[in-house]
Amino acid sequence: MRNSSSKHLPIAGLLLASAGLATTASAHEIIGSLSNGVLSQTGAGATDVYTVSCYNDPTLSSNPTDHLYFQVRDASSAGGQISATAINNAIIANQVTNNLRTAVTATDLVGGDNSASAVKTLKAPVPAQDVTFTVVVHHTAAATDNYVLTAHCEDAGNNHTGTDSLQLQNQ
Repeated sequence: MRNSSSKHLPIAGLLLASAGLATTASAHEIIGSLSNGVLSQTGAGATDVYTVSCYNDPTLSSNPTDHLYFQVRDASSAGGQISATAINNAIIANQVTNNLRTAVTATDLVGGDNSASAVKTLKAPVPAQDVTFTVVVHHTAAATDNYVLTAHCEDAGNNHTGTDSLQLQNQ
């Protein structure tokens, strides 16, 4: 006779495994952790890296992407500060700044208080339907820190444009 609970074990295992791998809470909110995993380090050197891709989504805006809107919130009180630096990939690739900043940093000075850093924006070199930014999240303390990174693309009128994110490095 077969044990009926054994047929549910593979499904339960897949659900548990997938829950541990989820890093995105919504289309524009990324929940992450700077901790000590297999390929990571703790302390000021722990760094997560994301790409944020902006694209034309006519259900949101018919205008091209003008800038990246972002902020970071330190979700733990482990000590130190969490910062997020957005880098304009188009400026670096083309080496033409058009008098725009190449990178901007937002820092949450107090961890665990439910307040995020000030909102920062980084303009695209020219309004474009498709533009990609790199966002680097890092901390200053030798502790495990959890964070919430809010990042989305907007047109010149501050309306959302299409936004996707992909984690490239997890420490």
